[in-house]
Amino acid sequence: QRYRLVIPVFSMVIFTAAAYQSSFPSVEYWDPKPVPVSANQAGEIFIPKKGEINLEDGKLHKYLFKQGDREARFFVLMTPAGQLTVVLDACAICKPDGYGQAEGTVICYYCVTLIPLETVGKPGGCNPVPVPFTEKADGVAIGGMTLINTWSTTVQATARVVEGGK
Repeated sequence: QRYRLVIPVFSMVIFTAAAYQSSFPSVEYWDPKPVPVSANQAGEIFIPKKGEINLEDGKLHKYLFKQGDREARFFVLMTPAGQLTVVLDACAICKPDGYGQAEGTVICYYCVTLIPLETVGKPGGCNPVPVPFTEKADGVAIGGMTLINTWSTTVQATARVVEGGK
């Protein structure tokens, strides 16, 4: 009689383990700590393609720019098409919790939306907000004020709406 209970109990253990695994997936995201950057006298932030960080490795690389009491988080990513893109570490519709990267996607930490790498740098939805930049032979150049203003008008406004609406 006890042996008849083995199969249902074993099945219940397997089911419980599967339910736990689906609720808490073991996917690990690449989420580097933002590297502080500064602007030169002309107000331009320059990030070299190669050096301590290799922008062409296909991983997102986060940066933090501060100017006075204002700051902006952004990342640089080489898309699968081989194009560098510069985007805010936030989208226009969610709280600015940032993004992580998994195989073939970035994920919005606030709403857990997966965004294909091919669309990073394009506006809309939960995609990271694109930032105007200039690609040079040895790196990317971003206007410091443009970055701060883009963060302020997009992300800070969204953060207030999201917090006020809850």
